[in-house]
Amino acid sequence: MNTRSLAPESRAGRTSARGRVRLFVVCAATAVASVVGCVSVRPKVVSEKTQLESQILGNFDKLENDLILASSVRSEGAPGAELSPAHREALLAVMNRQFRRDDVEDLKTRKIAGESLQGTLSLRETPEVRENGMLKVQAMKVIAEENRDREVIMKRVLDMYSGLGPEDLPEVRKMMYELNVAQSFPGTPIEVPEQGYIEKPDPKLDEARRQAEQEAE
Repeated sequence: MNTRSLAPESRAGRTSARGRVRLFVVCAATAVASVVGCVSVRPKVVSEKTQLESQILGNFDKLENDLILASSVRSEGAPGAELSPAHREALLAVMNRQFRRDDVEDLKTRKIAGESLQGTLSLRETPEVRENGMLKVQAMKVIAEENRDREVIMKRVLDMYSGLGPEDLPEVRKMMYELNVAQSFPGTPIEVPEQGYIEKPDPKLDEARRQAEQEAE
């Protein structure tokens, strides 16, 4: 990450349906593609989920579809097609995340930022950060802006569906964390319960290591 890459940003109830596990929180696929040309790959979380987790994931999916529809209607110039403040805020949060995605990935690759269990980014006090005060200031700015938009998205999941309340926020944060970890590259610092921060494993390296151990036996 260089100084250029961290320029200040200037761009602008519970349902029974079990939606597909999409990475809305990273890209919102078609809605943002029509605005900023984004292309996303949505990893699916295949582990068993509790009923509440499935409902929250379904709400992420429904919110994404709502934003896609609102964006489509507005782009066609239909009368009264202005986005509501809630939809506009959420869509802007998604687009902001797309605009700064390279900066975030750069910080995560350099171990300066990690994925916390709260569904947000955390600053890691690496030697590079300790030795470069300007870098720390810039990294903190990117992390604060990213976390602001993540909070907007998580709050929208709670606010838009009457069946979810403040008591469900921990589960929403858990889903945000899992989706962001799934999208992160191997080596990204990720927080793990009772272990603190570790580097996200690389399945390919793990498999190669297992094969080497088997051959050595």
